[in-house]
Amino acid sequence: MSRSNRLDADIWLPRLIILGWIVIFLNLPSGLLHHVLGGMVYVREIVFVLHLGLSLWWLARRGQLQWMLQHSWVILIVPIMLAPAVMDPDYRFEALRTCKWSIYWIDWIILGHFLRLNKSWGTWFRILLAFTAIELTAELLAGLWEWHTGDYLFKNEWGERTALGVFKGNDQVLENQMRIHGLQRDVFSFANLMAMSAVGGFALFSLSKNAGQRIGTFLWALAFGSLVFISGGRSAIFGVAAAAAYAVFCFCSPALARKYAVGFVGFCVIVACILSITGVGRFTDAVSDTVLASSHVGDSTSAHMRDAFWVQMWASFGHSPLILFLGGPFTSLLDRKVATMFHWADNQLLWNLYHTGIAGFAGVLLYFYKVIAPAPNKDDWIARRALVFFLAFVVGEGIARESMTFIGCLPLFLLCGHYNASQWLQSHARESRSRSMRPSILDRARKST
Repeated sequence: MSRSNRLDADIWLPRLIILGWIVIFLNLPSGLLHHVLGGMVYVREIVFVLHLGLSLWWLARRGQLQWMLQHSWVILIVPIMLAPAVMDPDYRFEALRTCKWSIYWIDWIILGHFLRLNKSWGTWFRILLAFTAIELTAELLAGLWEWHTGDYLFKNEWGERTALGVFKGNDQVLENQMRIHGLQRDVFSFANLMAMSAVGGFALFSLSKNAGQRIGTFLWALAFGSLVFISGGRSAIFGVAAAAAYAVFCFCSPALARKYAVGFVGFCVIVACILSITGVGRFTDAVSDTVLASSHVGDSTSAHMRDAFWVQMWASFGHSPLILFLGGPFTSLLDRKVATMFHWADNQLLWNLYHTGIAGFAGVLLYFYKVIAPAPNKDDWIARRALVFFLAFVVGEGIARESMTFIGCLPLFLLCGHYNASQWLQSHARESRSRSMRPSILDRARKST
């Protein structure tokens, strides 16, 4: 790279990271922003499109866009397979909202790529990290305030919607216990954010080198994990449990945890598949009877309702096996009895299978496998361990929720981009060494004479 290109890279890369981080901030306290800004909150989508466009431009200028697309194109299966739903007026908005999430995944992967390539970490980055910690702590305190007072910071009436028509959720009660939503619009978004923070604490705990760091990170994970239970958004508990299990694995045997990282994630996927087939109602009943009998967390009514939705999805595969090959949206073009989209799937694996078919389902799994499978070099084993934590979390929460359409999947895609960038740097270094060892035309001419 020439001197001017290096200078250009030094100027633009930190700016793109800061702009991407600003987009993240504009998505975190969703309920607060909708309450204060109303329709103006969607200015963040303009900032998001600006960041994505500039990021793609930067990658193209640096000759990295083709490599990025080769390794991440499978993510675009989701919006491609939802094309018929976008054309259906009954499902258009829901389909576009899901497509937006898939574009966010791409943007976060690119942002993680930039974080790995960036070499100059200045004051701005420390400020951004501080604001992130403050925002998460504010979410925690808001949840504690609601739990303590029994009242909501922002009240949502039944049927109330955002400026673009998104259902805000409603203030709910579970077994006479209010379902907390803090600075979010609904309990599930709040529980997802608390769970994401707890999983981050578990990851840092497993990487800590002294007792002080371990105590601090454990208390962080414990505080946020407790809010997951208190909130009433119980689907996130599966994800937290998966991450906690890996934290115990790392603590007891770091070498084995590192060696069998891929195997642990595979085990989580297998458990998720089994529960997706058998349902979570009886599982919840068993846990309630033995551990949570006196807690609102042990109520299994919604778990059995979720099982009923899953039975409907499995029945739809039996009635129209074409769904497994073309996906529900495209099958609906041939069979009007097939729903273009399936509402309330409450299961990420089944959602993928219904809407993208077996090929799309396997493609998404293959994407994450290709990211995590390569053995890390000595500089990237930390990122890989964190990647395992958040992948286990998303798979676990995906048992009872579309976990990839919540902000909690953000660290997963950031880490995917970060870890993939390490592979790019290694391949780029090999190509550079190969070119430097290749004899020039002049050298070959001299040798021939």
